[in-house]
Amino acid sequence: MSGADVTFQIYGPKKDEKKAKNILNKWIDRGYIGNITVAEKDSSIKTPLSIQSVDINQPGLIREDDEFILSCVARGSPSITFRWFKDGTFVNLTHASHKWIKLIKDPHVTDQYTALLAVQKAQKYDEGKFTCQVEDFNIQQCMSKFVKVKRRPSVKIEPMSLTVRKVRSAAFSPR
Repeated sequence: MSGADVTFQIYGPKKDEKKAKNILNKWIDRGYIGNITVAEKDSSIKTPLSIQSVDINQPGLIREDDEFILSCVARGSPSITFRWFKDGTFVNLTHASHKWIKLIKDPHVTDQYTALLAVQKAQKYDEGKFTCQVEDFNIQQCMSKFVKVKRRPSVKIEPMSLTVRKVRSAAFSPR
C-alpha cells in the first residue's frame, strides 16, 4: 500500500539499546525493510516509560489545614497518562473542592513530564498512601509516597485570665 506510515516500537532491556540502534541504522542506510521502503530518515530512539520519582513539597509532618503537593516525574511519549490513587482508590476530583491536578511538560528534558496533585487544606482523612500510576504504550508503572497528617496542637493558657498591675507615678495621683 503506497503512502502508509509505519512506526516501529522496540521494547527491550537498556543493555540492548546499542544493538537496536545498529539494526535501525542498517535499515535506514539500506532504504528498505523487507519489501517496505524507508522514506524518512527518522530513527530517533526514545526512552521507554520510566517513573523517576514521587515526592512531596513538605518534608516531615503535615498539619491539618496545611497545603501539600505531591509530584510524580516520569519519562515517556507525549501520549503518557498519569493517574493518582490514595490507599488503592482512584482520586476523583469531581467532588473534591480542596484538591487539584496539573500536568507539566519539562522544557529542559526531552520526554519528561511531571504530574502534580495538590491538597489545599489537609485533613486527617487525607493521610495515607498516595500512588502515581503512569501508563505509556500499554506499559504501566507505579510509585507511592506515604503522607502523614497530624492534628494541630491545642494551646491552652493557664490561668485563663491575666492580671496586669498598674504602676502609679508619684507625680500623678488620682483622687
